[in-house]
Amino acid sequence: MRNYILAIMAGALCIMLSGCQETPEESAVVSKADGISEAVVCEPLKEGEKRETDVPAHWEFEEKKSNDRVIIQADLKLGEQSIGNLPVIEMKSHELTQEELKGLIDYFANGEELYRSQMVTKDVYQAVLDRISNKEGSYAQSAYSTSIASIQNATREGMELAPDETSAPEKAEIGFHKESEDPGVKAARSWMGAEPENTDTEDYFAVDLGEDRAAHIKAERYNQKIDNDSSFLWMEGSNFIEEETIENEEMQSEYYSSFGMDTNGYTEKFHELADAYRECMDKITFTEEDGKEQAEQILEDLGIDDMGIVDSDRTVWFPKGACSEKNGLGLGSDALWQGDLDKGLPGYLYSFSRSVEGLTSVSEGMAAEGTVDSYVPPFQIETISILITEEGVKYFKWDGIAEEVRTVTENTKLLPFEKIQAKLTDQIFYWYSGKGQSANDTTLLEYDVVNAKLQYTYTTAYQEPEHAWLVPAWIFTVQESLGGNPLQNLSYVINAYDGSVIGEVH
Repeated sequence: MRNYILAIMAGALCIMLSGCQETPEESAVVSKADGISEAVVCEPLKEGEKRETDVPAHWEFEEKKSNDRVIIQADLKLGEQSIGNLPVIEMKSHELTQEELKGLIDYFANGEELYRSQMVTKDVYQAVLDRISNKEGSYAQSAYSTSIASIQNATREGMELAPDETSAPEKAEIGFHKESEDPGVKAARSWMGAEPENTDTEDYFAVDLGEDRAAHIKAERYNQKIDNDSSFLWMEGSNFIEEETIENEEMQSEYYSSFGMDTNGYTEKFHELADAYRECMDKITFTEEDGKEQAEQILEDLGIDDMGIVDSDRTVWFPKGACSEKNGLGLGSDALWQGDLDKGLPGYLYSFSRSVEGLTSVSEGMAAEGTVDSYVPPFQIETISILITEEGVKYFKWDGIAEEVRTVTENTKLLPFEKIQAKLTDQIFYWYSGKGQSANDTTLLEYDVVNAKLQYTYTTAYQEPEHAWLVPAWIFTVQESLGGNPLQNLSYVINAYDGSVIGEVH
C-alpha cells in the first residue's frame, strides 16, 4: 500500500513571538515525542489573528527545460491569503457500527422495504455487446479500438456466467454480512485490471429499495485485517453525468482528433451531445446556493460535523430506465450517449470534506517514482458527495469515514512559496521524463498551472502506520498540452510545511 518513503523530520516545540511569520529552516533532528520538525512548529495564533505570508497575490512564472521542449508556467491570481492557525491532526479509520448503519438506512430508505441485490442478467451484457458491434456511442471512437476488443471479450465471459432472468425477490435485514459477488460483473470488469479478491469477513451490506428497486444502498465497515475503509452509498435512479465528465471527454476527443485518430467524425458528434447536456443543465430551476443549503441540511440531520464544501458541479440525473446503470459494464463514457435527456433532471453535485480552521481537505495527488521525499497516506480522505435536483436529494456517498485521535500540534509554519514552486516544477519534469521523448522529437509539451490552493490532506502518521495526519498542503491542478492541444489535467499535492510530495492511495 505504501510505495513511497516518508522522511519524517521532528523536534521540540518552539515559541515564536512573531506568530509564525518566520519561515522554517530544514532540520534532520528527530523528536520521538511528536514527530514534527522543530523548524515547522510554532506558537498558536490568537483567535481571529492572521499570519503574514510570502504567497504572491499574482503568481506568475515560466520555466523551460529539455532544450525548450518543455514549458512549465503559471499565471494565476491567488489573492491576499488570510490564514490563521494550521494545526496537524491525527486521524484513524472509523468502524461503522450497526447502529450507525441503521440510522443512515432509516434516513434514506424512507420506509421502503429492503431486498437483497440481484445479479445482472444476460440481456444487460447483450445490450453492451450490441452497442460494440454496431459501433454506437463511445464505441464509435476509433481511438478506443484496442480497448474495445478487450471489453468485448470480457463482456462475453461475463454473459456466460450471468442468469437468464432475475431471481425471485428476497427481503433483507439490516446487518453486515459477507461480500456478495456477481461473477458475471467481475468477469466483465476484468479488462480494467485485477480487482481485490472477495473476503470472508462480515463487513458488507448491499440492498435494493422497494419492489420497483428504484434505489439501492451499499455500505462497508472498516476492518484492519482487510485494509479497507468504512463507506456508505445511497442512490436513487440509474445514473448521473457531471459537467466535469463531459469537459474531460471533450478534451480527450479533441486530442485524438488533432492527431488524426478520429476517422469518423466522432469529435463533432460528441460536441453536439455535450451541448445537449448543457442545454439540459441550463434548465435548472433552483440556485446553486439553494441546493447547497439542502445538502448542508442533510449533513445537519445526520449529525455530521466538521465538514466543509469543497466544490459543486452541474449534473444531469436519470431515473431508472432512462440511462445505463452504474454497474461497471463496458466503457463508462458510453453512459453519456445512452442518457434520455427528455427524462433527465438537472441538478448540482456537492462535494464536502473535513474542514480544519476553515480549510477543507482534498484527496491525494501524483508522486513521481524514485523521489525520497514523497509518501502516501494509509487511507483515503473522508469525503461526502450529495446530488440535489428539483425533486430533492438523489445521491449520497460517504467515503473514508474517519475519526479524530488527537491534535499533534496546534500550529505550523509555511515553507517559503518559492520552495513549494521548485518542488512542483521538479515533479512535473519527473512526469515528463517518464514519457521518454526522443532527442530528435521537437514536439512542445506545455504544463500550465490552472489552479493552486492551500487546503488539507492526509500523510502517514509518525510511528502509527494505521493512522494518518491531516496536514496543510498546497493543491495544484496542472493542464498538460501536447503540441498546443490540451491532453489532461494532472494533480499534485505538496505538504505546505516541509515540501514533501503526497501520492495516491493504492
